[in-house]
Amino acid sequence: MAKELLTKVNPSNTLISFSTIIDAITQAIKQSNVKVVYNYPGRPATALADNIKKVFPEIDVQDYLTNEFVAAAKGFGSSVAGCERSLVIFKDVGVNVACDHFYCMNHIGTNRGLVFFISDDPSAWHSQNEEDSRGIYFNAGLPILEPYD
Repeated sequence: MAKELLTKVNPSNTLISFSTIIDAITQAIKQSNVKVVYNYPGRPATALADNIKKVFPEIDVQDYLTNEFVAAAKGFGSSVAGCERSLVIFKDVGVNVACDHFYCMNHIGTNRGLVFFISDDPSAWHSQNEEDSRGIYFNAGLPILEPYD
């Protein structure tokens, strides 16, 4: 499965390979016409925002927001208002801060594409605690996609 995600065939039938999954996700973000990225910094999630800024500077990356709640509010607000497709990036412990939006989102709905890229941190290499945030999305009734090899 991961091999299919890291390689794709473009219209000229030549194979394109990505060196990392972050590169593949960055390309997918560009192809899905995301206009703005809201990011609260924290490893390992910030690697994606850094790569977007480096590879596609035309995408507006709003980095160093006040906290995860603000990042989620800005993404949710721009989506509900129908402004633009947006991506919100933060790590697992930020889900606790921003969970109010997750529980409201299913009832209000969105008018534009909105994706939350949440990086859980197994073994707590970059976080103060190890957390599995999938339960919050399940309880909120939101769809979840997770990587699988």
